[in-house]
Amino acid sequence: IGAGGRVIPVNMNPKGGVGTDKETLVSDDVTASMTFQLPVQLRGGLRYIHPMGRDEQGKPRGERFDFEVDVVWENWSQLDAYRIDFTGAINGQPIADQVIPKKWRDTISVRAGGDVNLLDGHLALRAGGYYETGASHPDFAHLDFPSFNRGGVGGGLTGSIRGVALTVGYLHIFQQPQTTTELAAKGFQVRPLAGCPDRCDGLTGVPVNAGVFKSHFDILSLSLDLHLEEMVPKLAQRREEKRQAREAAKHGGKTAPAETTTTTEPQTQTESAAPAEDAPPAEAPAPIETMPVEGGDDVPAEGTASEGAADGEGDGSDDSAGEDAADAPEGEQQITLAQVQPLPPWFSFGAGPALAH
Repeated sequence: IGAGGRVIPVNMNPKGGVGTDKETLVSDDVTASMTFQLPVQLRGGLRYIHPMGRDEQGKPRGERFDFEVDVVWENWSQLDAYRIDFTGAINGQPIADQVIPKKWRDTISVRAGGDVNLLDGHLALRAGGYYETGASHPDFAHLDFPSFNRGGVGGGLTGSIRGVALTVGYLHIFQQPQTTTELAAKGFQVRPLAGCPDRCDGLTGVPVNAGVFKSHFDILSLSLDLHLEEMVPKLAQRREEKRQAREAAKHGGKTAPAETTTTTEPQTQTESAAPAEDAPPAEAPAPIETMPVEGGDDVPAEGTASEGAADGEGDGSDDSAGEDAADAPEGEQQITLAQVQPLPPWFSFGAGPALAH
């Protein structure tokens, strides 16, 4: 359910020039202006939305189609006449201001229409129609504003991608013919320079709006909409995707995470390990337990330290470790660990290369 409108009138003040079609008439910088107001509008409507489905919480998800009915009232009756102000003169004779009666009436229109999402978020089909009462009074009907009882039907398509929507629409308006007889016609000929005796209000008594008015309208529209609430997040998302793609290219096709924390657990058995260099001496080295390792000397088991490391004499030149490093398959990384005892059993320190993807 919705309501809205234009509650403050809009003042219009068009201005223009005045010319003559006879060479014998000499105009002296004649201008014309008029002031009028666009009417107050009030509108209300009902809209039904049919969702595409519901999420796990039972809330509607997306829109499959919708249907809306609106009623609009416009206060055109506040414009009862055109009041035209002239400046300047023709053949030295000033032009009198003019009042042209219109007697417009309030209008009420009923409008209905809906959209169908053919491709969710990308393509929508819409159609609708309306009926509106005429603003022109039959006795004051004229070609300047032929507003009679009318109706219209229209349709359109909207294509949208990445927050940019292009809409194409067409509307055909049928208008009821209006017949105004000479006896009923109230639109009279205006003669600004012709003198008129008193008590005739400047009217000549010659009707100029008698006849049959027939009209219809065809409107083709094209519009471009930018939905910033969709464009801005998607632009940020695309920038992030491009950044990740560049990172992936640097890492040989594997995307590196923004933050990576790698902890190397104490090594209990490896194909090859060499004593650490310049490991700090332990105050009280624990008994050394060795574990045989294929292809190399025994290395300390978990929780022990090598004698060389404990004495600070390790130089990393262990032949077996070097041989094992040479024999390691291509692409394998050799990990060197250094541990110091005595330390709490839950504390350990490890160092070595890591590849994260």
